[in-house]
Amino acid sequence: MIAKKNFFSLIILVLIVMGCGKSSAEVDVTDENKDPVPIIHYNFETPTGIKVFDATTNQNHGNLVGGQWWIEDNKPTIAFDGNDYIDIPITSASKFNTLEHGSISIQFKFRNFNGKIQPIVYFGESSIGAPHQSLIIEVGHSDNLDNRKLYFTIVNANFCFDSNENLDENTWYHFVAVVGPGGNTGYLNGIELTHRNYNLGSNSGYTDFFSSVPTKEIFTLGYGRYGLSDDFYFFDGFISDFRVYKEALSREEVQKIYTKLL
Repeated sequence: MIAKKNFFSLIILVLIVMGCGKSSAEVDVTDENKDPVPIIHYNFETPTGIKVFDATTNQNHGNLVGGQWWIEDNKPTIAFDGNDYIDIPITSASKFNTLEHGSISIQFKFRNFNGKIQPIVYFGESSIGAPHQSLIIEVGHSDNLDNRKLYFTIVNANFCFDSNENLDENTWYHFVAVVGPGGNTGYLNGIELTHRNYNLGSNSGYTDFFSSVPTKEIFTLGYGRYGLSDDFYFFDGFISDFRVYKEALSREEVQKIYTKLL
C-alpha cells in the first residue's frame, strides 16, 4: 500500500510540474511574439458610405469628404481626385495629443498633379493666416514638378527629413515614420531610409511627435497645409492603409507590416 501510494503521489507531482512548466512556456512565447497593436487603423475593407471605420476597438472613426471607395490593384482603397480628404474628428484626434513617441504607417499611390504638394497625413492648424504648427507627411515641396521626394515634417519643431530621392507616380509605397526616446528614422517599402536627408537644422536625434504640435485643430488624410506657404493642398491618388502606433516600431515589425500589405 505504501508503494502504491508513493507511486500515485509521484505521478500527480510530475503532472503538476509538467502542467506548470507548459503554462509558463506558453505565456513567455505569446509575450515574445505579440505584435504591437495600432491605436487607429483604416484598412478600407468595408465600404460604408461617408463613414471610415477604425479597425481597432478605439473607435477613431473618420468621415469621408468626397473621394470614392475603390479597388486598385486588388487593394481596397479610397480614391482621391485632388479635392477630397478624410477628416478624423477632433474628439478622436485629441487621443493623439499626448503621444510623445510612436509610429505612423501609410500605404499610398500618388498621381503627379501638376507638380503640386501632395499632403498624405496632416495634424495641426485648420486655417490659413495662422502660425505654422503642424505634423505632415507629404510628397513634394514648393510646387516643384521635379521634386517628388517624400517628407516627414513637424513644422513648429523645425524637424524634417525627406527620402533623399524622388518617388514615382502611380506606384505603391509603404512609408513608416518612427520616433522613439532615442531619436527618429523612416522606412520606405520595408527598408530603412539610411540616406534620408534632414532639413531645417534637424537631425536623427529629434524626438518630436504628435505631442509637439501645439495647435491641434484638425487631423486629416489627403489634405494639409504646406509648411513654407499659407496654402492648403489636396492629395491626388490612393490610400489603402493607415495606422498610428504608440510604440516606436522596430525594423522587423515594419517589415512584417509591409509584407502583409503586399
